[in-house]
Amino acid sequence: VGRASVSYSSRRACPISATLCSAAVDDQNKLEEESSNAYDAILRELSEEANNNQVLDVGPETIDPDGQGDSVDDFAESNIQYAALEPGTVVHIEVGDISLARKAWKKRRRSGSPLLVPCSVLNVDRASTVRWNLIYLLEKFGSNKSGLGNGISISFPTLNQRHRSHLKFSLQKHATALGFETSAELIEHLFNARAQETYGVKLVEDDQGMKWLNAPLSRLKAQKRANKAAVLQFHNDGHQDDTLKHSGIVRNKNHNRQEGENYYRLSALSAALRVSQKEDVDSGMIKDGSLHAAVVFDYDPAGDAGSPLLTLSLNPSCNQVRDKLKIVDRTQKIIQNPDYDLKNLHLGDGPLEGKVLKLVRGGALVDCGVGRKISNQEVYVRVTGFLQFKDAVTSEQSFAQPEDVLLS
Repeated sequence: VGRASVSYSSRRACPISATLCSAAVDDQNKLEEESSNAYDAILRELSEEANNNQVLDVGPETIDPDGQGDSVDDFAESNIQYAALEPGTVVHIEVGDISLARKAWKKRRRSGSPLLVPCSVLNVDRASTVRWNLIYLLEKFGSNKSGLGNGISISFPTLNQRHRSHLKFSLQKHATALGFETSAELIEHLFNARAQETYGVKLVEDDQGMKWLNAPLSRLKAQKRANKAAVLQFHNDGHQDDTLKHSGIVRNKNHNRQEGENYYRLSALSAALRVSQKEDVDSGMIKDGSLHAAVVFDYDPAGDAGSPLLTLSLNPSCNQVRDKLKIVDRTQKIIQNPDYDLKNLHLGDGPLEGKVLKLVRGGALVDCGVGRKISNQEVYVRVTGFLQFKDAVTSEQSFAQPEDVLLS
């Protein structure tokens, strides 16, 4: 292949990649022409399936709550929809041509580098996909609400509205397909006690009886998580209600959008499976046309020579991508009636008696009964101090000099 870039198309027709590679070796102009034709063919096929391509024309409408998509009514009869796949989510894939695999690492340590094998994203489980859609909408559109705990929250009615306007499909239709009468019943089922513990998302109820999803994340961190998700296009599987089929298209924000242009840009998705040469390929587990369940490892909007690239992994425990699934509550511990208010402390105040919580590099984290008031809330969280080892005194010095900091 030489310096030619390998295109990992996520369409079922994996030989497109081989055509592009051979064309790149022979003639660069022919490569560009073949790429353009292949892309046009994909869009033409999707256009016929979606009734004259109504779904592909994603532009701002005044009745769209996001101000970022088509009118809700335009999608009332369409089964085209979008789903957010964050790192760690499970998809079903078909392996492409192994001979087109390339090293995942560049320059250094290439001898032990994993291989990137072209593959096709086939389908996803509907229930788990809807759950991740709701988490994605919580991260993207959630806001801070007093009385609902720390972090961001989003109400059930807002989830229905955002799912329809932003992901272009009715949440009620998902509920009906999965055997639930209402979308509220579906949300409560997807976020039962076990799911709340697994994903770190809580189901709460306010004083008026309205139910919300809550996550212990700041608005900034939630936005960063949402921006890492790959938003893929799917359509209903005509044979199975519990799965969604991938159309080969990914939706990205159009950063170079001019006035009157679409807010989103739709592109053909390239997908690659991250495997080991010795354990996966040489053992025969990975071969041309084999089917597997894989997890999303990474998404790069320009990772395949400027085209979107979705990287997947067979072994989530090895790559630790599943650790990114749970939203971890990293907020400070709430305390009642702290001994000291951080706002009232000044340099030189003390001595303060404290308890060692944890030894860290170069010192210790100490709890001296200091609290900090949370903005817009009447609660305090614990503030820990850092005591460097070089500043600590021995036990004899502690008793001899009570004015120094005491550690218990």
